Amino acid sequence: MTRLLSILVLLCSHSAWADIKASAWVIKADLKHHDVPVYMVLTNLSQTADKLIRAETPIAPSVIMRQNIQNNIGVVRTEKVRSIPLPALAMQQIHADTHQLWLTDVRLKNGNPATFPMFLTFSNAPPQRIDVQILDAANAINK
Repeated sequence: MTRLLSILVLLCSHSAWADIKASAWVIKADLKHHDVPVYMVLTNLSQTADKLIRAETPIAPSVIMRQNIQNNIGVVRTEKVRSIPLPALAMQQIHADTHQLWLTDVRLKNGNPATFPMFLTFSNAPPQRIDVQILDAANAINK
């Protein structure tokens, strides 16, 4: 009975962190450049705050996380960060105005794919593999 209770507690605690939903896209025209921004929406459906601590993709040697920081006189600068916070029961948008993900030295090998894989690592939630959509600028506006 104690073993069964232990397993139930473990499953319940794990499922509390399994509720991060992700969708991501890049703009096709941006792929002509070496460094490409990734637009993403991460929704933490858990009651536990989390952090995105790593993103990886086979089409770029590194993915850099950045954040815009405003000083006391209103000047905004962008700094690399080690993680992106994901508040409990909240949505976090990743785009040019707030937190950012940048693919460096992008190399697409298979002609004109519609998606590419990205692997996300969180401080609490299990890792996820997502498909990043490659969209024309007009379609990206509707996201």
